[in-house]
Amino acid sequence: MKIIKNTQIFKKQLLYFFFAIFAGLLFNITATRADVISITVGNMQFTPDSVTASAGDTIKWTWISGFHTTTSTTIPGCATAWNASMDSADDTLIYILPCIGTYNYKCTPHGFTGVITVPVTSA
Repeated sequence: MKIIKNTQIFKKQLLYFFFAIFAGLLFNITATRADVISITVGNMQFTPDSVTASAGDTIKWTWISGFHTTTSTTIPGCATAWNASMDSADDTLIYILPCIGTYNYKCTPHGFTGVITVPVTSA
């Protein structure tokens, strides 16, 4: 009789274990983390001028010198266009990348450019 009881307990524990695995797969329980990517604006350039990011990451442009803008030129259809002055009074711009695609931008007064690429394989 003792052997049967232990077997029943084992079967019950095994059933709970597989249920937990199934529930995790069903609800796709994963931890995601968004990064903050810093780009400086000054000296007639964006530094770096090309970055690769993931959807959900934050781009943070920080002014260093001069009067510039960061102005979107071509962006994915799911994204919101931006046009921000960058100077001592407006020294930071924060933008969260909503989706995959290529985000091209420029400094309107000076013409230097930058690009953010969010590839399909980003995770």
